[in-house]
Amino acid sequence: MSRDSLGGDEDLDLLLTIGARVRMNALGRARHPRYGLREGTIVGCGSPSSRRVKFDDRKTVLSIYKGYLEVLPNKRGSRNTSDLRSEL
Repeated sequence: MSRDSLGGDEDLDLLLTIGARVRMNALGRARHPRYGLREGTIVGCGSPSSRRVKFDDRKTVLSIYKGYLEVLPNKRGSRNTSDLRSEL
């Protein structure tokens, strides 16, 4: 299987960076229905194929397969991830 046939895996990696706001996509909700439409923030990288996500309504951080995540659209007036990184 070639890298081109993976469906833009590199593009997904660029979007799923620390500080990005995410939620479970349709496939993720089908596989893990209890997560529902929870929204959270990526706080780290687990394995190369997963991201560490802190959901807003949970105390713990979960490691979630990156194929189950979708990036939320940026809301007006919200800060982007580059603003968050500059403060660290």
